[in-house]
Amino acid sequence: VHDFWSSYKQFKNMFHAMCCQHLERELVFVEETGGQKWAGKLRKLLQGMCHKKKLLLAEGRMSFMDEELQQYMNKYDRIVAKGLAANPLPERKPGKRGRPKKGKIRCLLERFQDCKADILRFATDWRVPYTNNAAEQAIRFARVKEKVSGCFRTEKGAEEFACVLSLISTAVRHGVSCFDACLS
Repeated sequence: VHDFWSSYKQFKNMFHAMCCQHLERELVFVEETGGQKWAGKLRKLLQGMCHKKKLLLAEGRMSFMDEELQQYMNKYDRIVAKGLAANPLPERKPGKRGRPKKGKIRCLLERFQDCKADILRFATDWRVPYTNNAAEQAIRFARVKEKVSGCFRTEKGAEEFACVLSLISTAVRHGVSCFDACLS
């Protein structure tokens, strides 16, 4: 699960999923600065799907019913289509060479259209989380340590730091205090 950084797409032989939290931020920006109502509708749809998934997981379900998932997919397609209609490709100006710039909003809409399977992977494969927040949080301490000291002095030191960090984050996730985890 990652954002749309193009370098991630070079990793083949794996499924990619897009972080919907990153997409939500972009949709809020487009809605607030561009007055694009479709962006708010799409954001609410994604959030609603995530919320429904959590409720169904709590009930012991492992997937959406096919009809329900299809309704979500159709609504997604309708919202993106409305956005594309409201943001047509710019026409080429006479005397100008090359393609006209699409603009950020059009590019975002095309990402939603072209990467639909990756964006909605959290809904089609429930092993996939809605966001990559857990992964980003897991490496945050290492990045802070690296920024403060400039680097790790040795590879062994970096590995030991990662082991301790892994132990602590796993303990916290399981409700064990960091102190008790380090003592045992």
